[in-house]
Amino acid sequence: AGPTRDVGAATGGPGSSAPATRAASPEADPGRAAPVGSTDPTVVVRPGDTLWSIAAATMPGADDAAVAAAWPHWYEANADRIGPDPGLILPGTVLVAPSDEAAR
Repeated sequence: AGPTRDVGAATGGPGSSAPATRAASPEADPGRAAPVGSTDPTVVVRPGDTLWSIAAATMPGADDAAVAAAWPHWYEANADRIGPDPGLILPGTVLVAPSDEAAR
């Protein structure tokens, strides 16, 4: 298992009841997102996180279309931890990043 990363709180995205907002850019808070290509990184869910915001935080510079394609892979990689509703992830849950191939 790789390092555990803490992406921080952000809201919005598909399946979210929170208003859609963009996650803070990595430049604003360097080191908070698991770097793309890391070996088996994990992310600890914080209050307000969504799969969309977590995917966006791990894809610096990605546009909405890329994030929209990536967040379902986060769910597929963690469905056993999340349960049947990808819009409901609980703070403290440790998520494993999908493989690079699946996330692209």
